[in-house]
Amino acid sequence: MRWPAFTAFVVFVVVYPLAFSANYLVGVGIVVGVMAVATVGFILLIGYARQLAVGQAAFCMIGGYGSALFCTRAGVDPMSAMLLSAVVSMAVAFVIGLPILRLRGYALAMASLSFQLILQYTVIQTQSLTGGAAGVWGIPKFSMFGWQLATDVSYFYFVWFWVAVALAVGLVIDGSAIGHTSTAVTPGSSRRARSISRG
Repeated sequence: MRWPAFTAFVVFVVVYPLAFSANYLVGVGIVVGVMAVATVGFILLIGYARQLAVGQAAFCMIGGYGSALFCTRAGVDPMSAMLLSAVVSMAVAFVIGLPILRLRGYALAMASLSFQLILQYTVIQTQSLTGGAAGVWGIPKFSMFGWQLATDVSYFYFVWFWVAVALAVGLVIDGSAIGHTSTAVTPGSSRRARSISRG
């Protein structure tokens, strides 16, 4: 039943902005797509490796505010700004992850949540730079290789294209040595492994 369900979901995504053309509803679909990309990473971390880290929103915040500031303050084109902010977010994640990922259980959850809250407070307090909770204004429309996203519908399809990419990457990780290792560290996995080897 997986393929029929998957096909129906793809058809729904393609038809959604055409059937519900109101700007608000298309905007909701865009937000859901952005959250879906973040959810893939969340599932790999918590669902597979069972690492109770809850600070993922901090790195989404770095990517979002970073790309906006690169565009508005440094004059970088949106595509390059997105890539640069992703690199910055990964670098911060690496530096923060070195000490935090040595923790386990609730200590890991509290440490990652603390980092997120500190970053959130910093963004809100530096309103002159980040715009605070209101965000950054004046961001140019996204353009890539001379093609500009001029409508909400085009943004919708662009976001859901990246949802498909994130799912593909997640499935590749799932079937890779990293995915098998992450699954192996979950509680009860050694018992299952022993029963499989005996079988």
